[in-house]
Amino acid sequence: MSTFWLVLLGMVSGTGAGLLAGLIGIGGGIVIVPVVFYGLVETGTSADQAAHVAVGTSLAAILPAALLSSLAHWRAGNTDFRFLRDWGPGIAIGLLSRNSQRHMCAAA
Repeated sequence: MSTFWLVLLGMVSGTGAGLLAGLIGIGGGIVIVPVVFYGLVETGTSADQAAHVAVGTSLAAILPAALLSSLAHWRAGNTDFRFLRDWGPGIAIGLLSRNSQRHMCAAA
């Protein structure tokens, strides 16, 4: 795939992601992840590896915006740390127990 087509694909998918996010409130990852996935598969990357790279790339792109947004909400006094204090330990325990079960089942 030539550089021209990759740039064009990036512009179209970026515009589509922003349009969908603004109009119906879904995340841009619903557009970006498949575009990156199929772009990588087209260049010869295995499908298993392409899926991980596509999701990781989307996460790396979203993380800075999420951190800055969280900081802005915290500065404005709109962050409920009481919820995190009350629910955080239970969520962490559930997450750890679920992941340990999955790893035990995979090993069997």
